[in-house]
Amino acid sequence: PIGRIIPCITFVIAFLLGERMVASGQLTLGQLVSFFVYLNMLVWPMFAFGDLINVYQESSSSVRRIQAIYDYQEDFVEKENLEEYKAKGDIEFNNFSFTYPGDKYPAIEHISFKIKKGQTFGIVGKIGSGKYYYKAAFKIL
Repeated sequence: PIGRIIPCITFVIAFLLGERMVASGQLTLGQLVSFFVYLNMLVWPMFAFGDLINVYQESSSSVRRIQAIYDYQEDFVEKENLEEYKAKGDIEFNNFSFTYPGDKYPAIEHISFKIKKGQTFGIVGKIGSGKYYYKAAFKIL
């Protein structure tokens, strides 16, 4: 705000002094108008330069945040050359628990369910709840 107020104050001071100088005959009205045109030509590039610095700071901050996302190393690395499991029958989980690496408390605790051959099983949940670790959805063949 101060960067915008100071040039306005400059125009007010120039107008008041210019009005007195025109009244006393030291300046003509044309010279006063010319002075305001030149003053305006000097002030607006300063506004633009200030805005440029502001936009540059905002954009460089955003770029750093986006770069941090791109540079993030995943905690879970999927292994290569995995073989698809060909189910010969039903799959049953009894009292299954899972804790993320480095976590103190389990994310899943004492889960039991049965998937019959030919059924589709999907894991749903909020964004960021860790579904990727379970490969989101799979079909028992």
